[in-house]
Amino acid sequence: MSSGIEKGRDWGRASRVPVGVVRCGSDADAAAARGPVVLTGGDVHRGLGRPVPKSPGEESVLVEVDRMVCSITTRTGELHIPAFAHVVVGRLLSSGVFEACVNAGFVGGRNLTPRSHPGDGRFEAIRLEPSMGLRQRKEARRRSSTGAHVPHPLVQIVHTTQWSCVRKGRERLRIDGVVIAGWVSVEVVAEPGVVHVHL
Repeated sequence: MSSGIEKGRDWGRASRVPVGVVRCGSDADAAAARGPVVLTGGDVHRGLGRPVPKSPGEESVLVEVDRMVCSITTRTGELHIPAFAHVVVGRLLSSGVFEACVNAGFVGGRNLTPRSHPGDGRFEAIRLEPSMGLRQRKEARRRSSTGAHVPHPLVQIVHTTQWSCVRKGRERLRIDGVVIAGWVSVEVVAEPGVVHVHL
C-alpha cells in the first residue's frame, strides 16, 4: 500500500514515531529536514487537518509527502532551495503578476488550490490573469478562505510536476514564506514522496 496522500485512496501506513524524529513548526523547517518529521505548524500541517503532534514511541500513520525543488537565478548567482508548502510570485492584492505553486492547498490560511493533495507526486500551479482588477482580486481573496474562489475565468489552476517564472517587474518571490532577494527567475520541480511525515 502506498503511504502517499491522494484523494479517493487509502493513505499512509501504520507506524511508530521514531526516536530522533524532527519536530517542524514551519514549512521551511520541514523542507530542510533530514529524516522523518512530525509537523507542529505550517500550511502543509493545516492541509493535513492539523493533526495533534505525536511523540517518539507513539503509534502513528506514516505518510510520504512531496517536496518541491526550486532552482533560482539571482543577480549574483544560483540558489537551490527545497519547498514544502508553496512558492509564491507577486501579491494577491496587487495588480500584475500573481502565480504560485502549492503542495497542500493552503497559502497563509487561504485555501488557494482546494484540490491539492500533498502526496500525489505533483503540485498545483495557480495564476491570476494580470487583467484581473483589484476589486475582483479582493473578492477572490475573501472567497479563498474556503476555497470558493474557483472556478473563475481569470484564475487558472493546473496540476503539474514542473513550473517556471521569470521576473517581470518588482514582484516578490517567497518560498515557504521566506522572501528571496534579488531573484531573476525560478524553476520548480516536484520531488515525490521524499518527506516522511508521522501523523
